[in-house]
Amino acid sequence: MTEKKADILVIDDERGMREGVRRILTPLGHTVETAETGTQALEILRSRPIDLALVDLKMPDMDGIQILEEIKKHDDQIVSVMITAYATIEAAVDATKHGALDFLAKPFTPSELVTLVDKALHVRWLRLEAARLREQRERDLLALDQERTQTRTIINCIVDGLLVFNSDRQIVLTNPAADSLIGRPSRLPVGETLANVLPGHPLTSFMEKAWSTTPDPYAMLSEEIPVDDNGTERILMANVAPVRNPRGEMRGLAVVLRDISQLKALDRMKSQFVSMVSHDLKAPLAAIEGYLDVILTGAAGTDPERTRMMLERCRERAQSLQALIRDLLDLTSLESGKISRQLEPVNLAEVVSRSVEFLKVSADERQVKIRLDVPDALPTVEADLREMEQVFNNLISNAIKYNRPEGEVRISLRTGEGYLRVDVADTGIGIPEEDLGRVFDEFCRVRSEETSRISGTGLGLTIVKRIVEAHFGRVEVESAWGKGSTFSVLLPLPAGAESSL
Repeated sequence: MTEKKADILVIDDERGMREGVRRILTPLGHTVETAETGTQALEILRSRPIDLALVDLKMPDMDGIQILEEIKKHDDQIVSVMITAYATIEAAVDATKHGALDFLAKPFTPSELVTLVDKALHVRWLRLEAARLREQRERDLLALDQERTQTRTIINCIVDGLLVFNSDRQIVLTNPAADSLIGRPSRLPVGETLANVLPGHPLTSFMEKAWSTTPDPYAMLSEEIPVDDNGTERILMANVAPVRNPRGEMRGLAVVLRDISQLKALDRMKSQFVSMVSHDLKAPLAAIEGYLDVILTGAAGTDPERTRMMLERCRERAQSLQALIRDLLDLTSLESGKISRQLEPVNLAEVVSRSVEFLKVSADERQVKIRLDVPDALPTVEADLREMEQVFNNLISNAIKYNRPEGEVRISLRTGEGYLRVDVADTGIGIPEEDLGRVFDEFCRVRSEETSRISGTGLGLTIVKRIVEAHFGRVEVESAWGKGSTFSVLLPLPAGAESSL
């Protein structure tokens, strides 16, 4: 006998049968509802849950087969048993086809009823358990799918490249960052080996080394890998670690790729900065110290002109140090993004003219002529006046310093294609083709016999580029070694300014 208690509905038009079933099943702990018509039975089904329905085949308003169909439509987990005094094989088969679990012929004994009810309720509990397990499985599958989706989303969003290989060296997991870092236009195919997909690639060679290396089984192997990205070399840091199962057995390798090109560039810049400091700071300070020692020890003698000359040299060296410090501070401010700009209508013709006047003495000392070509009625640009002065002071000063005696600097202004363009051209020593791509880099200076005696910090053009780009413009350069250079600054014009000329 089942220990679980159930809600049972007895559907029979005979009152005696209904009450008899109630008296037999109620002492067993079951709750028994009765209905004398099919309509009444359906109302009860809609109002409360039912575990077992005992259905009479012959009812006044509808037959038992119709009731079985309605019960199945309402809840196909309800167990139904047909009871009737007209027990035939045909009726039993028909009832089974329409959802009845069993068939009980009238009259029946209490023990027959109890046995059949226990059997039917056992089926009911099995059905409910199966339904619960199905729901649990669906929830687990949904949770697993959500977890996989979340994991895949996280992996795809990682900026570092990720590659996972199985023990057969086949790719089992990858993310878009890995494809991008390797230089692949499409996803790496799962199930393929790296040797088949990327033959001759530096990463393939590294992975062959990783597979053949057997250090501490829990150690991580790291190496820098150069990768050619459309003619530009990038440096990837590859970290390889073993993938193990719960028993500690190695099942493959996981590779994390990180682009360290910028870090390597910063490291080179740091080295350049140290080199620059050791030269551009140490040399002027040593010169100042040397002159002061000569004066303080009396070795300069009593000639005031000679002493004055030494002090002037000290001042020149101090000024070059101040220029270096100013450039460093300006670059730091531009990179931090904390610089405050006062945008206003700026007449670049006036700015360039003032720069030419300011640098005229320097040009005369180097026997360099400056020609200025400014058309009438040039439009203004929205810019920071102080920064524009800094831009053209730098460019014109460079054009003078890197020029030749009896050379020329030509400065022209014109509008076109929505920009105000300023060209600063010189007839100086020029820039080698291999150095053109890095003239705007920090601390970059063209090293040659002609430039060895020219002082500079290597920051001027970097500052120019940062300022112009902050004003949504651009800087261009054309140069030929031994023939001169042209630096062009293009700043956007206000809407309609060019058409109004």
